[in-house]
Amino acid sequence: MFRNRRSEIHSDFSGSSHTAASMSRSRSSTRSGSQSSIALGEVSWLSLFDQKSTDIISTSARGLSFDYLGCFPLGYNVSSKNFSDVANSQQQFKDLGLLDEVNPNQLRDIGGKLQLFCANVNGQDVRHGTDWVAAIQELAAKLLTPETGSPSPIRAYIGLDSGFQIQPGTRFWAVYGIDYDSNLDIFISRNVLDITGTVLHTYLSSQGCPRHECFQMEIKFAEWSNTRLQPFSLSERILNDFSLLSPTELLKFYQQLTMTPIAKDPILISQLRATCEKQLLDLTDFTQLRELGTTGYLSGRASPRDLINARIHWYQQMGCHCPEPSIAIGNFLQVDASVSKILRERDIKSLQSLTESLAVCIEASRIDTQVDLLAFSLFCAMRKHAFDEAYMEVTDRNTLFNDQSDQAAAFAELFATGARCEAYFDLTPSAFGKLLSDRYRAYHHQIGHDPPIWTDANPATPSAYAAAKIDVDPDSKRSNMSATQQFTFLSVFAIPALLDILLLTTTGHGLYLSSFMSEMEIHSATLALMISLLISGAVGTWITCGGSYYLISMAFSAMHMFVVTRMVGGLAFTLAIATIGLTAVGAINGIGAGVVFFLYLMALTTYLTLLATLANFQYPGTAFNSGRPVIVMVIPFLFISPIITIWVPDKDIFIYLAVIYTFVILLGIGVRHIGSLWTTWYLSIEKISDKDLRKWYVDTYESGNEDTVSALTEPGILKLARDAMIKDVRASRDRFGRTSKDPVVLSLTKSYDATIFLLEWYSTYSGTPLPIPYSSTWNMQTKVALQTLKQIQTGIRLHNAFIHWRQAGDEVRQTLLQNYFQN
Repeated sequence: MFRNRRSEIHSDFSGSSHTAASMSRSRSSTRSGSQSSIALGEVSWLSLFDQKSTDIISTSARGLSFDYLGCFPLGYNVSSKNFSDVANSQQQFKDLGLLDEVNPNQLRDIGGKLQLFCANVNGQDVRHGTDWVAAIQELAAKLLTPETGSPSPIRAYIGLDSGFQIQPGTRFWAVYGIDYDSNLDIFISRNVLDITGTVLHTYLSSQGCPRHECFQMEIKFAEWSNTRLQPFSLSERILNDFSLLSPTELLKFYQQLTMTPIAKDPILISQLRATCEKQLLDLTDFTQLRELGTTGYLSGRASPRDLINARIHWYQQMGCHCPEPSIAIGNFLQVDASVSKILRERDIKSLQSLTESLAVCIEASRIDTQVDLLAFSLFCAMRKHAFDEAYMEVTDRNTLFNDQSDQAAAFAELFATGARCEAYFDLTPSAFGKLLSDRYRAYHHQIGHDPPIWTDANPATPSAYAAAKIDVDPDSKRSNMSATQQFTFLSVFAIPALLDILLLTTTGHGLYLSSFMSEMEIHSATLALMISLLISGAVGTWITCGGSYYLISMAFSAMHMFVVTRMVGGLAFTLAIATIGLTAVGAINGIGAGVVFFLYLMALTTYLTLLATLANFQYPGTAFNSGRPVIVMVIPFLFISPIITIWVPDKDIFIYLAVIYTFVILLGIGVRHIGSLWTTWYLSIEKISDKDLRKWYVDTYESGNEDTVSALTEPGILKLARDAMIKDVRASRDRFGRTSKDPVVLSLTKSYDATIFLLEWYSTYSGTPLPIPYSSTWNMQTKVALQTLKQIQTGIRLHNAFIHWRQAGDEVRQTLLQNYFQN
């Protein structure tokens, strides 16, 4: 019977017959379970479980069978597909020669043990049936019978453990495959603790033995070979399965064992339950004990007495001999004082002797509670001093913590613990950073221990490792706008409106229309002006909100893309409104009124939108490459209309429209010019090295005679050259002075404003002070700033339009409402 069943199971290597057999057994078992009736009033709610899922060892929570799936850890759920994937990959590794074949002599030794085991079991009453004992006998015979030169019917290979974990959440200890000659290949993970038990389990699984019976035979073999581990009477490999499970997974597996009614062997389930309970309780107790000895002690929350009492209580739970608490506390304090003295006096010999003695005690085969307490006391003392050292190192590097403890953890990994925080302190980096942050806050929350204050003048807070401020200009001041510039910059929109009102009141000829136009023309132009204020207010606010953001971020290409796309979109919307207005106004007041409305709406909306675009080209706090002076320069062109219309009557509408459209063209040219300046300004920055500066000074001021400066040191020569260059550049930049004819001075003068703007931005960006002009630090910082700015320009793309609207939508709506109520 057994041989016929085995031949049916292993018809091919693909494992399809395995799956079919499993499915047939699952269907038959489901049918039998469905025929049984359940009396709800007589049984507990546990009886409502599917009877197929009662064997939690051999089936998954979904009722899928674990038979024929090799050997895998308890608590893991695998499928036939997972098994096929691992088996196929191991077969490929075998064909490529990447696996280590188990020595035939070792397989024969395994066969001998199994043969003796079968002989011992055959004479006893076993619960597993004679079929599987016969299968073990056949396994032993196959492992013992191969002759020299003939292929072995069973071969075993060892591979890397990662090859048995192809998918997350699945893991195998061993899988099997059958070649074309019906030989069985067993693939074993390198991390397996018991090869004999794994081979036995995998072979029985390949022969169709249910998984819970494979475990029973494995435990029976461990009992016979006297390798079971007490007090649970389980094999070492099975106990290792529990160590792989996290506390959450272990608790879930324990719930499945507890809540599922026992339909098979109750002894195996009871052993597994007891092991789960022990693992969960020991893990919780040990975790709490470890947390008290690390986080609790280092934070000051736990005293030495608390540590010793908790340790002694743990010894009592483990059934170990416990020393007197008073003696243990005294020894703990003495060890702490001795270690502090050794470290303070740098007694290397005593420290070396202490280390060697501790290593001898710990590396012994067994240690008692006295050695454990001594090692615990020593580690606590060392850990406390190491924590103090790490705290000083971190606070020296960073004197101002933020509100996130991860910052302290990052500084600790960079300058104190590296990647071995858990090895040094038995703490995760996050927990260690939380300790550092809490200690920092506890100290600085005390009166008189305020942390250092961050200021714009000194963005880098002082620390023990503060950078040396070489070539720093103590008299440097950031560039700012004059009062005249601030007034004109704030009034670019108000000045044209004020002038228009004054001219209309005094002469009847404004900047955009005159009172000498016809009633129809004035009405159409005024209506177009009101509507243009609404449209340009929304579009202009939309442009300035996003454009200013990208400008301040120094993302010039993104700024231009944003400004151009929004401006074109606004003009397209204006064209649509103007076309609709042309039709509506033309139908009501005549085609002439519609044309005037169309032309005025397009011109005024474009004019106001371009004004907003030029106003957008303004970096806060500086007039560098500002677009607002262009507005002030072009506005006088609008005076042409009132001047000409005074002398040329009855042609007002034609003159005003011609001047306004010409004015719009000039504004468009100004927008393009300022936009190109923001794109290319940093490409025209001139740099001068110390060597070139020295050569320029000797050639210009010493007529090329090196002997005149030979008596000076190199820093002295550079200082003279730097002072001379600063004097010449400032004289050349003076608006009332003469422009220098020196090409070096002239090039540096032209790029001086751009260089100052670049260095001021970079000093804010990196938190460094401004250097002395044309010093070594100036030259180096200019190169680094240019390189940083060029890197910022690469790989930039616009944000999503919904993000733009979320940030700027409120301002756009506010501008619309404000213009509406003003109108």
